[in-house]
Amino acid sequence: MRRHLATLIAAAAVLLCPAVMQAGDEPAWDIDARLEARGDYRLDQVDGQRDRGTSGLKCTIADLYVRGTLARRLSYKYRQRFNGLDRSKWVDQTDWLYLACRLSPNWEVMAGKWAVLVGCWEFDPAPIDIMQVSEFAYQFPCYQWGGYVQWNSTSKADQVYLQVVRSPFAHAYHHATGSDKAMWGGCLMWYGHHGPVHTSWSANLYEYRPGHYINYVCLGTTVDITPQASINLDVANRSTGHHRYLMKDYSVMGRVDYQPSPYLKAWGKVTYDNNHSGREGDMAVATGTDLTSVGAGVEVFPLKNESVRLHVNYRYSWGRNGAPSPVMRDKEHMLDVGVSWKLELF
Repeated sequence: MRRHLATLIAAAAVLLCPAVMQAGDEPAWDIDARLEARGDYRLDQVDGQRDRGTSGLKCTIADLYVRGTLARRLSYKYRQRFNGLDRSKWVDQTDWLYLACRLSPNWEVMAGKWAVLVGCWEFDPAPIDIMQVSEFAYQFPCYQWGGYVQWNSTSKADQVYLQVVRSPFAHAYHHATGSDKAMWGGCLMWYGHHGPVHTSWSANLYEYRPGHYINYVCLGTTVDITPQASINLDVANRSTGHHRYLMKDYSVMGRVDYQPSPYLKAWGKVTYDNNHSGREGDMAVATGTDLTSVGAGVEVFPLKNESVRLHVNYRYSWGRNGAPSPVMRDKEHMLDVGVSWKLELF
């Protein structure tokens, strides 16, 4: 497995080098930078008792986002979070740091740190825009070092990615065992946009410990009901090693969005995480989990754009969560009120 992954990375590098050199002769320097921040007041009650550890007024996100071009076909992105740096290395708080080269109108390659293309719509929004997700998404470390090859259809209706990354579970394994062995993973992803139907489908394989793999099949589908309303359904099935099982370790997430005007957006969400496989390979949704959540939110944009956003959302979760450090808990009420802003620097 590692030999094949290394071959793919080497092949991408061979393709990238001549294109980068050619692109370097075509100056097209450009930069777009902004500061982003979000503050929230959160109230958590678990089984009727206020959780002082998670409740209160907090800076949820503060980051610098930079993107641009170095040449006509050479682009980059960088997003650095500032909150949490007192307890993490700087690079651990880096979401994106990559260089991409467009080889042709249909092909692109990239190397660096970016989002792992898991294949559910829950993973697509930036952290500043995430209000509620499933336990699966909360527990999955979705920013990793690696690379991808991307194919775009001529119509731009389809994008296919082949991605190779450091395993999202490598850090947890190294922290638990002290081992510094390399752990890898990869996925094949399809984004499709055909009329009102949009897909985010993928097949994934990741090491949860050296030589042992968990695979995901993730099917995210969004349907535009009207220009103002959409509904999406994400389904993720997980299995480990040579054991292939259907709907014994899975998550289902549904969401409805309605935006009647540029000033207002409302949404409702349901998630269900279940793992009754009896196996320990799933590092995101632990065996024994049977957890449901329902929630809803309202977002207000006073300036008719994303520069300033006010939001309020509520979630109730119930059931068993087998995670060592669960985010959602049994009989938990969560109320969140906050404001976000994005300041364009240049």
